[in-house]
Formats: sequence, C-alpha cells, structure tokens
Amino acid sequence: GVHRVREQPTPKAAEDTKMMCGDSPLPASVSAPGSTSVAALIADADGGALGERLAAMGLDASRSSSFAAAAARLLAAGVAPETRATAFWVPGRIEVLGKHTDYAGGRSLLCAVNRGFSVVAADRDDAVL
Repeated sequence: GVHRVREQPTPKAAEDTKMMCGDSPLPASVSAPGSTSVAALIADADGGALGERLAAMGLDASRSSSFAAAAARLLAAGVAPETRATAFWVPGRIEVLGKHTDYAGGRSLLCAVNRGFSVVAADRDDAVL
C-alpha cells in the first residue's frame, strides 16, 4: 500500500516504519521513507554504497544508476538538492500461467524479472501531487 509520511511521525507511524524497514541492508535513502535528500541519494548511488547493498540482497547492483538518474531528473526540473526524497524499486513480473484468474479465485504462476521501475519522489512545497 501507499503510506503518507508526516513531518513529525506519530509514535505509531514511527513503529510502522521500523516494522517495514527493520534491519534492512539497504541504505536509508531506499529503506526509510523521507529520510534522505535528492543530493544524498545521488551521492549514495554514485559512491557505490547503494550498488553494494543491492548486490548483497541478490539484486542487480546496476539498479543504483537508475536511482541516480531519476534523482538527477528532479534536480534538472528545479528541485533543490536538499529536498527530502524517497526512492522506490518496483520489480517487473511475468505471468507464466493464469493471467486474469488470480482475482477470480483461480491460480497463477508468476516470476519476478530483473527489470522494473526506479522511482524517486521528492516533497513539494505546495499541495499538488
């Protein structure tokens, strides 16, 4: 689901974040919502720390460059480097069997693929989404 990140997390929200992130080997720029800036995300990806952590999880370390590229596009669009940002990786999938049957109670056979979407979202000063 989608979680809203508040400026001052309530104790319940802080506990939920802790439960979601736990002892994640990913850097805070990926595992903890709202805890990094656009510039810090680029530095983490360019410095190799993100790639190392992704590889340690069995993921493709080259994904770090897609996070850096997404953050760089935010900078190019005029977002300030110190703006709080959150990074997301959405893996792709292939439906081998059972397309459109899972939601009708049927069975599906899926597999994840090493392609997907890297998203970097930055806070805005206005109410526009």
